[in-house]
Amino acid sequence: MKEDDTRFYAVALLKRTANSLTLATVKWAKYSFDRWWDDIKGNLSLMISEPFEQYNLPEILTTTCGGDYWIATTLTNVPAARRLHTAVWTGTEMIVWGGFDSGYLNTGGQYCAVACSAPVFTGIETVTDDACDTGISIAWQQPTSWGNGASDGTYDVRRYENATCLASWVTVASDLNSSVTSFIDITATVGATYYYQVVAKNNCDPFTETAGTTFCSTAIVDQIGTTPSGLNNNTAADVSVCTNTGVEITWDADPGNWGDNGVGTRTYDVLRDGNSIASGITYGTTNYTDAGATPDTTYTYKIRYNNGCGLSSITTGIAIADIDDTTPCPNVANTLFISKVLPNASLTWLDVTCADLLYYRVYGSTTYDAPFPSGWTLLDTPIVNSYDEPLSSNYLAFKTVSRYLRQRILVLIIRELLSL
Repeated sequence: MKEDDTRFYAVALLKRTANSLTLATVKWAKYSFDRWWDDIKGNLSLMISEPFEQYNLPEILTTTCGGDYWIATTLTNVPAARRLHTAVWTGTEMIVWGGFDSGYLNTGGQYCAVACSAPVFTGIETVTDDACDTGISIAWQQPTSWGNGASDGTYDVRRYENATCLASWVTVASDLNSSVTSFIDITATVGATYYYQVVAKNNCDPFTETAGTTFCSTAIVDQIGTTPSGLNNNTAADVSVCTNTGVEITWDADPGNWGDNGVGTRTYDVLRDGNSIASGITYGTTNYTDAGATPDTTYTYKIRYNNGCGLSSITTGIAIADIDDTTPCPNVANTLFISKVLPNASLTWLDVTCADLLYYRVYGSTTYDAPFPSGWTLLDTPIVNSYDEPLSSNYLAFKTVSRYLRQRILVLIIRELLSL
């Protein structure tokens, strides 16, 4: 087959002799499009009705196609069953338009064949319990990408009782906004051990989800604060019953259980008749002196233990007064009785009736007129009204002094023993 500008043709050898060749040529004349159309268009009007309906060509959406789903080109005319329609495959999507179904259609749709990929998500980041209030805090980071074909997404938070997060779960939060990166589960049972999972879901249709690279949290227990318990009672003592020097209150540094699960700041308050006279005392302090009480007035002192959760407990308390004793004990009677009880000389004197008497002092001297007390020697401090001195002693004279709780005052009675 050969071709020139006006025809297609073929040449064949029909006969050969010694002096001649007989050839045959078959040709097909070429038509221009215009000449062909002039010849054919007259027949087309006989085959179809024209025009039968206004027909609009479909427009390809400018949005990125992603996911295994149909997108309607209008909200009202989604693709319906049809035949004789236009179908265009772009390599990533199929566009269907027009066709016939009990009438000619001017609707269509777009089918996306590119699979929607899962979000790029690191998963759950932390789970924490504040140890005081009910609730477990779960935190995560936003995905670096919501996946191919997706522009946004949501989160679900799941709670497991299985350490691998592969068994059944309870959804404690669903469809959280993509800007949210934390959630507090207040439905947990106190004391129970849980594991949490955060699932990122994108907005493909249908969506694709993932629990991320860290798909299961560590174990977490929901704990709550309780008031301190196991308190020992505090003590209270008058610093000095002779002067207005205050009342010292002491207590244990720790109760049996602080009740705060080891979090927060622990302090103490000192209460006098129910009113705080010292608050926020640093943990570890175990005493306080109240110098502001009215002397000779009885108060009840208590300690309030404040734990790190802001919960408190108070001791039973101790009632005591700051005594200011300004009245000395009476004098020792001016009589010193002496008897011999071998090998000692026994000294006795009349007992002093005084509630705050501590003891007596017995002094001795080798002379009768030595200055007191510099020239006298303290021999003993008996708490009873008697004292024994060896007969071999060199002391010739003795003095007995009563000593009461007010340390600065001495009440003396002198009795000299001239000889035994």
